[in-house]
Amino acid sequence: MTDVSSMSLRSFDRLADRIHLHRQSDQRPILIVEGVTDEKFLRNEYGTVWHYFSAAGRVNALEAIDQLVRQGNANSVVCLVDRDFDDTVSKVEKRRPVVSYKNADLEGMLATEEVLSIVLDNLGSPEKLNQRESVRVVLTELSEMVAPVSRLRRAACVNSWALPFDEVEPAASIENRTLKFSIRGYCTSLRGMALKNGDSVPPLQALIDIAEGKERIDMPKCPHGAVRYFSGKDFAAMLGVALRRKYGDLAQVQAGRDHMASVLRMTASGRIKRTEWGAKLEALMA
Repeated sequence: MTDVSSMSLRSFDRLADRIHLHRQSDQRPILIVEGVTDEKFLRNEYGTVWHYFSAAGRVNALEAIDQLVRQGNANSVVCLVDRDFDDTVSKVEKRRPVVSYKNADLEGMLATEEVLSIVLDNLGSPEKLNQRESVRVVLTELSEMVAPVSRLRRAACVNSWALPFDEVEPAASIENRTLKFSIRGYCTSLRGMALKNGDSVPPLQALIDIAEGKERIDMPKCPHGAVRYFSGKDFAAMLGVALRRKYGDLAQVQAGRDHMASVLRMTASGRIKRTEWGAKLEALMA
C-alpha cells in the first residue's frame, strides 16, 4: 500500500488516489459511478451503506478501478458504468471488478413495462391511451422507433465514425402527423452536423442502410438479459414526442429528452433494488 504521507496534494486530483485516501478513515464498500446523476439515483435506492465516488465519465471510472487494482487497493471497490455501444466494458469486466447496467445505460435499464405504465398513467391522456392495446404495445412501438439510432450508434463505435449523436435530437426527425421516425431525415441531420464539425463520415445512403437494418450490424450483448438494447436518452426522446402527439398532450417544454430521462429516473426510484439486477449489485457490494 502507498504511504499517504509521501503523496503530494496534487496526486489527490486523481480519483484512485482520492479513494485510497478516503479508505484510511471510512471502511464502507465503495461504488465508483460515471456521474452525479448515477450517484443520486443509487443513493436514493440503496442509501449510504456504501460510499459513492462520481468519476465525471466512463473513461475516468474505468481508469480509476484499473489503477486501484494495480496498486492493490481495490478491495471492496466496484465500478458501475454504462455498457454503451462499444466493446470496452465486455473486455474490462473479465479482469476487473466492473459491472454495467441492464441495457446500454441507466435510463435504458429503467425503460420497463412497470415504469412506462406509471409514466403513461400520470402523463398520458386517458382518451388517447384507451385506444392502445397495452403498455407492452407502447414499449414495443417506442423500442422500434429507437432501433435505427441504436444501430447507428453501434456502427459508429465499430467503424470509429465521429457521429455527433448528442448534438442531433432524434425527436426532430419524427413526423408530426404519423409519428413515424424519419430515418433519412435523422441520418441527413447527423451527417450534416458531423461535416459541420469537420469530421469525415460515410455517404448518406450507407448510414440509411445501417439504420434500416439492411446492412447487418451486431449489437452489444447485455449479460444481464436485456431483450431490447438502446440508449435510455434516445428512448426518452421518443417517449417525450409520443406523450406530446399520440399518447398525451404534454407541452414541448415538458417533453424534452433530458426532462423525460429524469421522469424515468424518478418513476423508477425505489423499484430497482428489488429487481434481479438490483439484488445482484447489492450482493456484489456486500
